Amino acid sequence: MAVDFIQPRTLDEALSFLREKGKRAVILGGGSDIVVRLKDRIIAPEYLLDLSKIDELHYIEKDGNFVKIGSTVTIGELLESETVKKYLPVLHEAAKVFGSPQIRNIATIGGNIGNSSPVADTMPALYVHSALLSLRKSDSEREIEVEKFQSGPGKNILEPGELIAEIRVPVAKENERGFFFKLGQRRALIIAKVSVAALFQLEGKRVERAKIALGAVAPRVISAPETEEFLRGKELCEDVMREAARICASESTPITDLRSTESYRRYMVGSLLYKGMRCLP
Repeated sequence: MAVDFIQPRTLDEALSFLREKGKRAVILGGGSDIVVRLKDRIIAPEYLLDLSKIDELHYIEKDGNFVKIGSTVTIGELLESETVKKYLPVLHEAAKVFGSPQIRNIATIGGNIGNSSPVADTMPALYVHSALLSLRKSDSEREIEVEKFQSGPGKNILEPGELIAEIRVPVAKENERGFFFKLGQRRALIIAKVSVAALFQLEGKRVERAKIALGAVAPRVISAPETEEFLRGKELCEDVMREAARICASESTPITDLRSTESYRRYMVGSLLYKGMRCLP
């Protein structure tokens, strides 16, 4: 079946189209995932709604205590942005290990979020940065915490006629330090077996607050609240880091599949968290 390609120039045009025909359309950001799914006949929409020409969705700007990112910003642009590097360090680290240069130059942050994959690289980073998502329809707008967006593998809370317009992220504080690590079969073009993102608010070596997120070890990206609570108020000594790693591994619920086993994934959750804590300046 032929697919009609729709390329609006304004956000209003896109939202009007989604209001009328959104149930029969797939939204296209960069296409790094959607094109593959089309070729493999996993999806068969009547319309492809391409957002790439809408200037209103393409920006990175600091606004007070937030960085605002339009949903069509590419991963490559995140990586090159001095604003992201300075104020959103964990997201910047995630962009570094995202695909290849070619993929980074077409894949968008909105597409990576909207794909709702438990292995999406930007999602754990956005979790620990406490990101907010602006979701737009033709007649309404709502803002939700990023943790509430995914509902399962490939599933999310987007309503018919709704799209991701903006990602609004609090800037990291001066005493916050973080990291993003992921594990895969090879060094390049990795689809994560396990990913761990963390952002620590530190007073010396004492943890004032910890935010931890895990990818590829549950049906969706998850937080690690027991580990975060354990670390609160403690100094990052060897015993504390090892116990935090143990607790974090127990909070994951991985599966065995073609890429890895449940036991290995669980072990590596703790290992990557421990590695990251040891590397904190």
